[in-house]
Amino acid sequence: MSKYSKYQKPPKEIKPVSHPIWRGIGCLMAIILPVLSYFGAIEYINTGLTKGWPIPTGLLGFVKFPVWIWKVPILGNILQPIATFRNFYAILFFTIVFLIVLSGILSFFYSVLYRIVGPPVLSPIDAPPIKNRKVKKSR
Repeated sequence: MSKYSKYQKPPKEIKPVSHPIWRGIGCLMAIILPVLSYFGAIEYINTGLTKGWPIPTGLLGFVKFPVWIWKVPILGNILQPIATFRNFYAILFFTIVFLIVLSGILSFFYSVLYRIVGPPVLSPIDAPPIKNRKVKKSR
């Protein structure tokens, strides 16, 4: 031990123990919600077109790429499925909208559930919060 160093105990490794349901909620948000949003957007577009809902016409139809894209073989092969996909922009837009809305709803319910079942805000080591703080008025 050198002159200027202190002896410190090695830190204890504390692994937080979480219930498996919390990992399940993360899986739900990462995998199931985008898939659910995609199929919800497809149904929304199909229903909206049959019932005459006001869907912007700029989002409907096929994607039109510039001519030079098709001259590059790699880009042409990659973008061919997108170019043949009907209402791609509308489905992409509504997928993102549904994903944001569903994530917000699920996050709200998750926070309520965590507040009810989760650990207390203060641990036994924490000092109790200050109840009344008297402040002197300056003249």
